Amino acid sequence: MHKLNWMASAPGRADLFNTHQDYKGLPVISAALNLRTRIYAQESDPSLIRVKSDSLAQEDEFRVPDVGEPVKLRGGNWFGDYLRAVTQAVLSPRFHSQSLGLRAEIRSEVPISSGLASSAALEVAFASLLNRAFSLGLNRRDIAEASYKAEREIMGIPCGRLDQYGSALGGLTMIENRPPYRTEVLSGQGLFFVIIDSGIKHATSSIHPVRQAEMQRAVEQLRETGLSIPNKYDEVMWEGLDENSISAHLNSLDDISQKRVIFTLRMQRSTEVAIAVLKGKPTSELKVPPGLKLSHEDKTAQIAEVMDYQHALLRDYYDVSTPEVERIREAMKEAGCLGVKISGSGMGGAIIGLIRRPEDGKAVITEALHAGAARGWVSPVAGGELSKGQRSWKLTA
Repeated sequence: MHKLNWMASAPGRADLFNTHQDYKGLPVISAALNLRTRIYAQESDPSLIRVKSDSLAQEDEFRVPDVGEPVKLRGGNWFGDYLRAVTQAVLSPRFHSQSLGLRAEIRSEVPISSGLASSAALEVAFASLLNRAFSLGLNRRDIAEASYKAEREIMGIPCGRLDQYGSALGGLTMIENRPPYRTEVLSGQGLFFVIIDSGIKHATSSIHPVRQAEMQRAVEQLRETGLSIPNKYDEVMWEGLDENSISAHLNSLDDISQKRVIFTLRMQRSTEVAIAVLKGKPTSELKVPPGLKLSHEDKTAQIAEVMDYQHALLRDYYDVSTPEVERIREAMKEAGCLGVKISGSGMGGAIIGLIRRPEDGKAVITEALHAGAARGWVSPVAGGELSKGQRSWKLTA
């Protein structure tokens, strides 16, 4: 039996609204799930961090960086690079005790490569652990930002802030993606989700760069038509563009570019509707995008209608669904899900459905499995990162 010094955890998250919009500078809404990554650690050899992942059956070891010192990455999709990058982002900018060493063990419920932010949950949990162990005094936003910088700036993965902020802050959170990156917790009371792992592995790094390049090409074509907008897709104020007002410009684009722009505008408008519904505000004065009809009065049903609408956009205008995903989604709808959409970058991964009661989830999961899915869970809206000290724990050898 060994003395356990610390435990930290962070949730996976579902990409609820405005999927594929964070890298365009638009706000996204994340739902934290009760699937968590937990890291147990104890004080160990000075200046060394040793980490073991139970699910991956892999181990890593690296030095605690001094202030201003970078950590060397191994490359090759090595799991430890996420931890090394987080260590650099959290410890290198701040004074800390380099004499402290850690021996840690990772135990995660968040499925890998399923669109539920498994890497972000790992990053946030480890940042939370370092924050506690080294007494850095970081708040949740600090932990989220450090985790984001670890993945994007240190590892060079072109991600937005959705995953890290959604995991660190928890709840049902709106995350803005332009400075000062404002966040707002929205009411998720009474919302219950069925999360389905399609079993189709995907890599965000193989999807996002392609769509980003397509968005850049669309911007170049819009500028060629005479539309006065910035020359980079992530600098365009998409929320200020009206589809009807720029219809002549849209009609001059090639098919792919036109679809990508329409997707961007309609996703943003429908997200504005969802935010109003979640805040209990009237939607009658909002600019509702073409094809979205709020035919019900209660919040849950309206949220479901926006989910279905955004899935159709992801499928038809962003081309990130597959026949297998559609088959699973149809089974979920037939089993009682009110609304169902892709969560994450698409081409597989996770699918999120909205139900009225937790007990309704069993039938949905059963039918999704029959349609080819790998597994499923029922989740309310969960809390964010947390860390604490423990008296004792037995780490595996």
